[in-house]
Amino acid sequence: MLRQLPNLVSATRFLLTPFAVRAVIAGDDRTALWLCLLGGATDFLDGGLARRIGETSRTGAILDPLADKFMLNAIYLALWLSRGEWLGAVVIARDVLILAGSAALFLATRRKDFPPSWLGKVSTTIQIGWVVALFVGMSGAFKVFADGVLLAGTVASGLDYFRRGLNMFRQDGTTPV
Repeated sequence: MLRQLPNLVSATRFLLTPFAVRAVIAGDDRTALWLCLLGGATDFLDGGLARRIGETSRTGAILDPLADKFMLNAIYLALWLSRGEWLGAVVIARDVLILAGSAALFLATRRKDFPPSWLGKVSTTIQIGWVVALFVGMSGAFKVFADGVLLAGTVASGLDYFRRGLNMFRQDGTTPV
C-alpha cells in the first residue's frame, strides 16, 4: 500500500477538480482558491513522497502531469465558459495542440518521450499564478499586465513545443503530415 501512496496523492487532484470547477462556476473564488492550493500541495507531496520512499513509477510519471493538466485546464475551461475569460481558450488550445503533436510524433516514430521544456514549466507556473491572482481579486491595470504575461508565456511555450516537435520528427527521419 505504501508503494502506491504517491499515485493516490496524485489521483486526489482528479477528485478535487470537479469541486474546484463548481466553485469557479458559482463565483466562489475563496473555495476555488483553497481547492487549487490543496491540489498544488498534492503536486509537491506526491513527487517528494515517491522520492522519499524510493517508489517512482511509470504510472506516477504519467499520472502526475496528467492530473496537473486536467485540473488546470478544467479550471481554465470553467473560467472561459462561465466568466468569459478568453485566455482560458488560449491555454486549452495550446495544450490540445501539444497533445495532438505528441500523438502524431508517437504514431509516426513510436517515440514515447516528449519531456517538458523549461519554457513549458515557466508557462505552467505563470498559468497557475494567474489563476491564483484572479481568485484573490486581481483587477484593473494589474490584470491587463497579468493577461499579457499569461498570453505571451502560453504562446511562447506553444511555439517552443512546436519547434521541438519538428526537430524530433527530423531526428527520426520522418516528416509531419
